[in-house]
Amino acid sequence: MGAGMWSALLHDPDPTLPALDWQALATPPAPGEPYGRRILHAEPAGEWLLMCWAPGIPTVPHDHGGAEGRIWVLQGRLLEHHLSTSLAVTAQRSAGAGEVMTVQTDTIHRVTAAPHTLSLHCYKPLAQRGMRAFTEQGVVLLPAGHGAWLPLEAP
Repeated sequence: MGAGMWSALLHDPDPTLPALDWQALATPPAPGEPYGRRILHAEPAGEWLLMCWAPGIPTVPHDHGGAEGRIWVLQGRLLEHHLSTSLAVTAQRSAGAGEVMTVQTDTIHRVTAAPHTLSLHCYKPLAQRGMRAFTEQGVVLLPAGHGAWLPLEAP
């Protein structure tokens, strides 16, 4: 799929996703990481990412650098916990195949997947700073392009 198509989908408030072999495009997670990610398109207006999830490994609590987002669950199931800056759970929800989750600009969340989960993520605009990870020791700025896990170096 060309960059023009993904760019156009960034500007569509309710895009119809292309029919692709998502499994063939997916990047498996590295050992100990909650997901593998493939950037399908990135520009200042936003980005499209395909996530292939490791079952049961949660992301670190994180935000999205001021970006808003939508997550299409392509297969499997995601469980999301919304958190306060003190890491208290304020809400939770889950979404299965065919469902869409929204991420607000101020959302702090932790996400865990069931086995065989793939999801497509759109975040707008492209975060000028990386995401922030929230830990009991404090806030860690994750570099731009890094996933929602710690430590910063892959195990």
